[in-house]
Amino acid sequence: MNIKKWVFFFLCWVGMAVFFGGRWIFGPMIPYLMADFHIDRVTAGALASAQMFGYTLTPFVAGFLSDRFGRKPVILSGLLGLSFFTILSGLTTSHNQMYLTRFLCGFSEPFFSISLIAFFMELFPNYPAFFSTLMISGTSAGWFAGPLLSGWCLQTSGSWRHAFWIVGAVGLLLFLTLLFCWFEEKSPEESVHAAPAQPSRYSRTVSVTVLITMAVIVFFDCIAEFGFSLWLPSFLKQDRTFSIAQAGTIAGMWGIGQLAGRPLMGLLGDRTGYRHVGTLAAFFMGVSLYLVVKSHSYFSLVFWQLAAGFIGGGLMGSLWTFTAVFYGKKKGAALGLISNLGNTGGVVAPVVGGYLANRFSLETSLILMAIVPSTLAGLLFLSSFIWVKENVRKWNKGGSTRSART
Repeated sequence: MNIKKWVFFFLCWVGMAVFFGGRWIFGPMIPYLMADFHIDRVTAGALASAQMFGYTLTPFVAGFLSDRFGRKPVILSGLLGLSFFTILSGLTTSHNQMYLTRFLCGFSEPFFSISLIAFFMELFPNYPAFFSTLMISGTSAGWFAGPLLSGWCLQTSGSWRHAFWIVGAVGLLLFLTLLFCWFEEKSPEESVHAAPAQPSRYSRTVSVTVLITMAVIVFFDCIAEFGFSLWLPSFLKQDRTFSIAQAGTIAGMWGIGQLAGRPLMGLLGDRTGYRHVGTLAAFFMGVSLYLVVKSHSYFSLVFWQLAAGFIGGGLMGSLWTFTAVFYGKKKGAALGLISNLGNTGGVVAPVVGGYLANRFSLETSLILMAIVPSTLAGLLFLSSFIWVKENVRKWNKGGSTRSART
């Protein structure tokens, strides 16, 4: 891989960090937003879900447009939108304004993320899980940096606005850089093999069933990841009496774990099978998250949150790659559709988490959001072997030659 391709790879990795960093700066802010906007936990949960609500509306459209018109314009428009609305979030003066800006930010995100995942699977067809998850590991860095940045801004200045402005400004600078430094395959030697279309022996019924199954797995994974991670800083501050900076750091360990876990689990999936890795990752993620809630010392919390991120990285990465390989040339639309349906879990998780915390306790809420959806996701991934018994990673060995769509 030439130097220009590596530079482009790094820039896209940073873009994924900005994408998720802007999402996860929100967790440590919740107690401060509740005080500034005079809202309760349920309303705060609804506010936190606004971004995911916006996100659920556009993944299929983003994937379809990038399949039809090319990846570059769709990716860049998404990065511009999410950066601009992140900056506007820091200018809001009411929870209604905050809801609108976070909704529009989430609405823009799939144009960047879904299209970029499909693009990278075309650039690196022989090891799609490894290279795509290595690029997606930028989200893990954002998962760590977001709560850390938010906690640091709150600790030093007492203002939640600064974190929004910093993340949005970095995103705009990256947009301008990619606008003039986009990488394109220019020679036949650099062309890549497209993943073959799904075998004709799989009926439309099987194709639809697999798509729905993957979407429901995304739904449960989003509840386990987003609901848990969003409310964890509040739990650590209010129930475990850690400072907001410490709580943000502990919550961010999930991202550090995924930073290493995503590419390593992706490589394991390329070598063994995507669903094998994803199924085991789902079960072990639930156990690790449960141990996070039951830990009291700072170092045990860091360890189990790190472990949960490392193991959990294998679930979503395996799911993305399996779906992209199975649906071949229609990967953009397929990835978008399962995101449309599945990410509703990210919408309901903050609200459900706030409701359970009000009804019972934050600890009970976190335990339920950790164990139940993780177990269900693992069982569903396991059930997919009923419909598709083949190891789809072998499908990448052939296929027609063409350049990645830009």
